[in-house]
Amino acid sequence: MKILVVYTGGTLGMVKDEISGALKPGEIKGIEQFFEKENVLSYCDLIPMSDLVDSSNFNRKYYSELSNIIKNNYSKYDAFLILMGTDTMAYISSLLSFCISGLSKSIIFTGGQKTLYEQGSDSIKNLKGAIQGLVTNKFPKEVGIFFAEKWHRAVCTTKQNTKDFDAYISVNNNIYQPNLSEEFDVTTDVSANLVIIKMTPFDDENLLFTLLKDENINIIILEIFGSGNLPEFSEALKRYFKKRINQGLKVVVTSQCMYGGLEIGRYESSLNISSLGFLNAGSMTKESIVGKLMSLVEKKLNIQDFKIIFENSVRGE
Repeated sequence: MKILVVYTGGTLGMVKDEISGALKPGEIKGIEQFFEKENVLSYCDLIPMSDLVDSSNFNRKYYSELSNIIKNNYSKYDAFLILMGTDTMAYISSLLSFCISGLSKSIIFTGGQKTLYEQGSDSIKNLKGAIQGLVTNKFPKEVGIFFAEKWHRAVCTTKQNTKDFDAYISVNNNIYQPNLSEEFDVTTDVSANLVIIKMTPFDDENLLFTLLKDENINIIILEIFGSGNLPEFSEALKRYFKKRINQGLKVVVTSQCMYGGLEIGRYESSLNISSLGFLNAGSMTKESIVGKLMSLVEKKLNIQDFKIIFENSVRGE
């Protein structure tokens, strides 16, 4: 078993700034020393990203670098372990999952709520458990998150707690059977510009008109009420939505509730969703919605094919 460990930054390896006392990304040396102490360097190769960053700064540039590392080293290693910050781990791992085809190896993300160097750190357990799970082939051959002694499917996972060591929950898990006949490939560049709007009963339609006028935005995600209820839009706004959707804009609706998903048609106030051409995110996590949309935009699909793929499970989401 040979594992490639990619250190991207995050709390796990952070150190305190001498002046401010705030945590900042630490050098890879501390991670190397931990690996030496645990005697795992015989089957783990450790490499850093070009920049070590807080996960809140893990943008398209860093996703591209990470996915290229995996793509270029896929034939050389049996598994991959990504060390990164917890705040956007579910976003990045979900995006990677949707951007990979023909995956037949485990890719695990882990990190910690405390640094490796703090008393009672969870990072130590998470790192040890992730390595042990990969070495013993404990994990499924897909993209996952290992945290607090639990494996989570990346596309079903969301961060629920900023302090508790059991930081993640799996919101839904559909049956997933990888297509091993596919040739391995990774989409390494994503370019979608999206915005997420959490609707309230007090919203002014002018906000939506402003977003629709911005042609740089190609995805709008609306967090709507309950099982799929929308406020009654004006006829002018409905026409504008239809116009922009015909021009290629993707508008997706998802529930503000964590569990249960959407049930379009149960209430009269949900009927506009289909007639306007909005896409139904079902019970997907917000992180999964973002990752799936960004991966699909790169495929240049027609409206109907985009809708079919988006609204049906492809990674167990």
